[in-house]
Amino acid sequence: MTTTTKAAPVTLLEWIEALQGCLTITHRANGTKYTHLSEAAHWSDIHDDLQAVIFAAHDDEMPNEWRFSMVDHIVNSLADYGQPQESAWDVEAYREVSWEIAETGADSYTSENLSWVADNVGRVAFRDDGLVSELMDSSAHIGNLCLLRQQEEIEWMVQSLLTSLAALAQ
Repeated sequence: MTTTTKAAPVTLLEWIEALQGCLTITHRANGTKYTHLSEAAHWSDIHDDLQAVIFAAHDDEMPNEWRFSMVDHIVNSLADYGQPQESAWDVEAYREVSWEIAETGADSYTSENLSWVADNVGRVAFRDDGLVSELMDSSAHIGNLCLLRQQEEIEWMVQSLLTSLAALAQ
């Protein structure tokens, strides 16, 4: 049996598409599912690079389904934004849509946002102190704070993925 590996990506969009193609959703017998990198030989030449990109987007968290599924959402969104275009998007063009991607990826129900924060104590603190000041001044609802915290984390993940993928594209 002959296996063929995919030619290494060159451009930023090719790396985004490679990560998009390598992510796989597997369903368990109990009805749950999880997202992971494919072990197919087709991806073997770049598997370690893609794994490093994903783990960088995990920040200090252990690998978990929320992070993997969010990476899947992010790369699908980035791929959608990047094509078809008259000219290829550079990393800065992708960065400009990071909050839009974050807003569409965040959970819409307060109970899901509260559960997301409760799943990991490291998620309770905002990364941007300026954002916290704005939120406190507006006397935001706790549910809204959790939603905004999740959006901030997703936006950070978009930036992390773009930085890692752009480094590979150079």
